[in-house]
Amino acid sequence: MKTLNFLFLCLILTTNASSIAKTCRSSHWTVYIYNLMNEPFSVHVKSRDDDLGDHTLGVNENENWRFCENIWGTTMFWADIFCNDNRNGTWHVWDHSTGLKYGSGSLDDGQRILVWLVKEDGIYVGNSLPPFPVDGWTRLYHWP
Repeated sequence: MKTLNFLFLCLILTTNASSIAKTCRSSHWTVYIYNLMNEPFSVHVKSRDDDLGDHTLGVNENENWRFCENIWGTTMFWADIFCNDNRNGTWHVWDHSTGLKYGSGSLDDGQRILVWLVKEDGIYVGNSLPPFPVDGWTRLYHWP
């Protein structure tokens, strides 16, 4: 019986459960990507476990998703962006350190956000929803 319990515990700990979840053990994250460019673009968001697919964002539109970070703190999402004028690229849209450094909210309220603004001169990160403040944004990615 001890062996069966041990195997069951190992199965629970090693199961690759999806990070897109309805309930979290602690707080959940919501990540937003806003199009503040003068034209639409396509974005494809994925993690190791979840592919959120392709989305075309019109001017001032956003894509967002909610997820629970895994207990090891290794959850990571990245995005591929495709603009009509050949401004294309890939960036990490969420990992533990980026969330803690630039995100808002706390473990106590259970809701945390991270916001990305895609602009003509680069991609900015911050923690505010519209209306966007003028200050408080960090440009992490420049267009090539």
